[in-house]
Amino acid sequence: MSLTQTLAGESFQADIHLSNNSAVPVHNVVMRIELSINTVKTTLFHNSSGEEANTTIEPGSSFDTKVERTLGKEGLYVIACDVS
Repeated sequence: MSLTQTLAGESFQADIHLSNNSAVPVHNVVMRIELSINTVKTTLFHNSSGEEANTTIEPGSSFDTKVERTLGKEGLYVIACDVS
């Protein structure tokens, strides 16, 4: 099986690690992680509201999250991570 082939029913898991290597804190960090196949996008993580909203990452610290999804269709999947 090549990396471009995905079988229906397979599980996808990713550990996302966002680190602050600067000397100053970074405030109001928003991260959105999407998984798409063809034109269908599914949001796996978005911290714009709830407990993780207004995230601050101190110098030398990190923000970590884990995403999981059962893939429903065969095909090529693309994961996108936007940070602002």
